[in-house]
Amino acid sequence: MRKNSKFLFKLLPLAFMSALTVLSLAGCPPPHETPEFVGTWFGHFPQTGTATITFTETTFTALITGNVPDTESIAGTITSFDESSKHILAVVATESYTGAVPTKQSFPGDKLYMLYSLSGTTLTMASSKTEYPVDLSGGMAMTKQ
Repeated sequence: MRKNSKFLFKLLPLAFMSALTVLSLAGCPPPHETPEFVGTWFGHFPQTGTATITFTETTFTALITGNVPDTESIAGTITSFDESSKHILAVVATESYTGAVPTKQSFPGDKLYMLYSLSGTTLTMASSKTEYPVDLSGGMAMTKQ
């Protein structure tokens, strides 16, 4: 009996470590996945020009080039997003432009509420400075680069 208790006493640390391993693995979050909107997107708009927008998980940049020699550049931070409702909330950090003043000028601190749809390599996006758009009518269709 004494030999068995020594054997069991030696197995106790192994059993304890195995239990800790199982418990720690059970509580681990799933592997991190990149949001579906991340990437560089390009759109051509016959009446206004082109747009190139780059999204990371935490930032965005947009370069809009008009049909006349106008350009507009906007950069900012993505403060939150929800892939199930297709919402992105961003805050403008900088805006610069050449040529004419943009018709929808942005200022540092402005919030941008974005609604998007993704189909294959096409991202359609609408945005507002006051609330999330309810649909994508009037949104920009862009292709992943």
